[in-house]
Amino acid sequence: MMKLRVIFIGVCLCAMVAACSSAAGDGQKDAADVEQGGSYADANYEVYSAELGVFIKLDTRTGQLWQVRYNAAGECMVDELNTKPFVQVNAQESGRFALYPSVDKFSYILLDKKDGRTWLVRWAVNKDHQAVIPLG
Repeated sequence: MMKLRVIFIGVCLCAMVAACSSAAGDGQKDAADVEQGGSYADANYEVYSAELGVFIKLDTRTGQLWQVRYNAAGECMVDELNTKPFVQVNAQESGRFALYPSVDKFSYILLDKKDGRTWLVRWAVNKDHQAVIPLG
């Protein structure tokens, strides 16, 4: 009788693990499965979460960047990180630029997916510490 209980408990545990695994896989994707910034390949804008209440808005056609954040009073504040387009008007296309996180939570890598150029993007609450720096 004890052997049947152990087998029954084992079968129940296996069924629960299988159910949880399939539920997590039904229409849900983890961060590694989702394309950076969302699922619209032709989106003109994408928003990246930088930290609690801080976001980076990217114009995927031009590489222009804005820091969007909320202050303690709940007011939305927008700071310009880079308002100069990195490409001419005739070379702009949706999805050309993408932002990738780095190991530092205050830094991102901006990539021009067409020609491979990269920039280091540093966001900060203090505007003196914000920067967009070309890399190699």
